[in-house]
Amino acid sequence: MVSVAKDWKTVPNQVNCSTTLIDQEATIIPLSAETFIIDASNCSHIKHLEHIQVHIELDSLASRGDLTAVLNSPLNTKSVLLAKRPFDKIRLTDWDDNLVQLY
Repeated sequence: MVSVAKDWKTVPNQVNCSTTLIDQEATIIPLSAETFIIDASNCSHIKHLEHIQVHIELDSLASRGDLTAVLNSPLNTKSVLLAKRPFDKIRLTDWDDNLVQLY
């Protein structure tokens, strides 16, 4: 294994990019969906994507188990951030999620 490792190519240095969806408010009616489009054009210098961190703030009486959140990439890769969990009754207000997906 050590002899094989001598020929490995190192990965590029980590590059970060952040974008924000500010003051985007919506009332989501039960059993409906809401779409938010995030403009990441300021991240065009990113060539390799390892993970995404998403921060969501909710002002809701809904429990975490009632909500579903899906992130769609520009190439339509769907990544489930939050799946429906009928027995999860924790109230979700301020939430971070790290996502590792093959893009």
